[in-house]
Amino acid sequence: LGCDASLYMQQYPQVYYGHAKNGCPIFYSKPAMIDINAIESLTSLQGIVNFHWNDMMHKFVQKLKNQYTTSKGEFKRYECICVLDL
Repeated sequence: LGCDASLYMQQYPQVYYGHAKNGCPIFYSKPAMIDINAIESLTSLQGIVNFHWNDMMHKFVQKLKNQYTTSKGEFKRYECICVLDL
């Protein structure tokens, strides 16, 4: 990103929080609250792409692995529920 992730998250609120009834992680995003000018002053488009790629390849994968372990092998739906608060 080229900046602290918490600064970026203040400009574009998004978080994984909890699990659905089927065990899938729930991702909440508030795209209506994006401050484009602030984001442009903090990072580049490539920085944003890299940040989200890293998040999906590491944090999201770890959430799925944890859910599989917690469910003792019953969790088989490797997907995510996204909630966009417009």
